[in-house]
Amino acid sequence: MKQKSIFQRAKLLGLSALLALSMTPNLAYSESSLSQQSTNMTENTSTYSPLKLQEKESSRKGDSYFFLGQGLASPGGDTKYYFRFGIREQIKENFWAGVEYLNEGHPDLKEAGHRDGFAVPLWYFIPIGKEKKFRFELGAGPYFNMNTTPSEDNSEEYNEKNLGLLLSLGASYRLGKLGNNKTRVTVQANEVLMPGFNSFALTAGLILDLEEKCHSEKSSEEKNKLYSLSLLGGPSVTTRGDAEASIGYKVNLRRELPEISKRVALSLGGISEGNSGLSCRRGIMSQAWFIAPKISWLELSAGAGPYFAQENNPEIKCNEILGIVSIDARIMLTENIYGEFMFDRVVSTKHVDQDNFFFGAGIKF
Repeated sequence: MKQKSIFQRAKLLGLSALLALSMTPNLAYSESSLSQQSTNMTENTSTYSPLKLQEKESSRKGDSYFFLGQGLASPGGDTKYYFRFGIREQIKENFWAGVEYLNEGHPDLKEAGHRDGFAVPLWYFIPIGKEKKFRFELGAGPYFNMNTTPSEDNSEEYNEKNLGLLLSLGASYRLGKLGNNKTRVTVQANEVLMPGFNSFALTAGLILDLEEKCHSEKSSEEKNKLYSLSLLGGPSVTTRGDAEASIGYKVNLRRELPEISKRVALSLGGISEGNSGLSCRRGIMSQAWFIAPKISWLELSAGAGPYFAQENNPEIKCNEILGIVSIDARIMLTENIYGEFMFDRVVSTKHVDQDNFFFGAGIKF
């Protein structure tokens, strides 16, 4: 009986083992299936997570504008060659901010002087209709300017610096496309409130929309091309009428700072302004840049910073710290090579402001 009991137990154990072995492949398959399903769920979650979706669809919106018009200075009378050029970026749904160069033209009466400078306006847009083709535009902001005025006996000219207020009211209508980017036509009324004289102008012009897609997979490529080196040259003109035009040169190394913001860059460069008869300067400059949203063929930016200059004119020979403000446009010829136009205003402490109209090319690396 005892042997029979042992045999029965062994038989039962053997059957249990066979049953366990027959189930093992199914268990392994089930575990692998569960593991694969878990992996797929993880991948799907990673692929379609709100964060990554937001990164792929995020973008920067902005525009660039150029306006021409006719103004009236008080005192001074009618002005000629009134124009504005600027870049803007959307900071909230209907709020935009930007930088612009404003030239208020040449009044008939010389007592008013010839004034231009740089403004930092804040804009509010009021879109009309479902498609938002039409919109009203309101702008206001500080305006730092330089006014070239003659002395009482007209024997000499001065470059006076002032800070005022620029106000704008306009309307724009969206047209078709220039390449892949939308354009607008606009009309505006502009008022400058300043010590010395005020000015009012009516302008019309075009707006080019700028929209930069910020893809996460593109960021790794951009990190390898943060630097750009530019070589430029062209006419250099002192803003006073008793100076001669000369030829200037410039080399500029710039680094974008995406770790801080895609809008920011810093540069270091050397410049020679040529010899205008009133001034013969050269030196080293450093600038901080605001980079507008980039599109495939165009990159626009504005920069400002200190300029450590050596003045070699025998009458005013010295070393001095000046200011320099720049507007820059790059036309992308290839992925890494670009043609470039840069406008500089050198802000002098000795009434010898200078405009540089530089053309050249550069490389990204």
